[in-house]
Amino acid sequence: MEEVSLKYLEVQITDSCNLNCKGCSHCAGIVKGQQHVPLEVFEKDLVRLKELIPDIEKIRILGGEPFLNPRLTEYVRFARSVYKESDIRITTNGTLILSKDKEFFEELKACRIGLDISVYPPTHKALDRIEELLDSHGIAYKCTQKIEKFAKRINLAGDSDMEEAFDSCNSNMCNFLRKGVLSPCPAPVILEWLADYFGFEADTEPGKLNLHDLSLNGRDVVRFLNSPNPVCRYCTEMEFFDWQQNASPKLEDWVVRKG
Repeated sequence: MEEVSLKYLEVQITDSCNLNCKGCSHCAGIVKGQQHVPLEVFEKDLVRLKELIPDIEKIRILGGEPFLNPRLTEYVRFARSVYKESDIRITTNGTLILSKDKEFFEELKACRIGLDISVYPPTHKALDRIEELLDSHGIAYKCTQKIEKFAKRINLAGDSDMEEAFDSCNSNMCNFLRKGVLSPCPAPVILEWLADYFGFEADTEPGKLNLHDLSLNGRDVVRFLNSPNPVCRYCTEMEFFDWQQNASPKLEDWVVRKG
């Protein structure tokens, strides 16, 4: 039987960030409670995931801002021990790279971990120095173009066409894992956080899969991640706005339609 595989997975290890971007796509700044996913939870999740899906082409470790997690190197070391051949990368805003020491970069290099740097305006100001430092340590990295726009696409009416919403987004490249819960994209978790912070209700359960459900097999997981689900009805066409930092989040920062 052909081995079950996945092209892409995002694994969130922290909900904290140091930028407070307006309309943050992972709701950093409004998440209540524990900010870092415990290392033991991360380890348990990856071991179970390996049982179900032996091969994942690309794994992105992200947040929030992963560099805020003080045990970051332990997470990537464990990820590499489980998924030995995957392209494992840390997605970062890059603003904390210059604060890291030689030992940190040696660990990344030894574990064959690359960096995907989202170049927000504060990152752009220090980009030359960041690239020079990474080059000096032999760290593989990729940078986006300077990010000057963010997008929002949440429709709280929940009446979007499920199939159309799924087909129009990049869900097949946003598979998401956090604290034992898999989803085709972060939307179910984002809706949960927004509902908790702003005080409304949204049924996000159909968009989530319990990784530790012992009745699952790998094909069940891949089928779930590659199929529309009722939470897709909460997504609509994107509206773009200028990137900015924001200490006073409003529901409108994420929502296109309130219903």
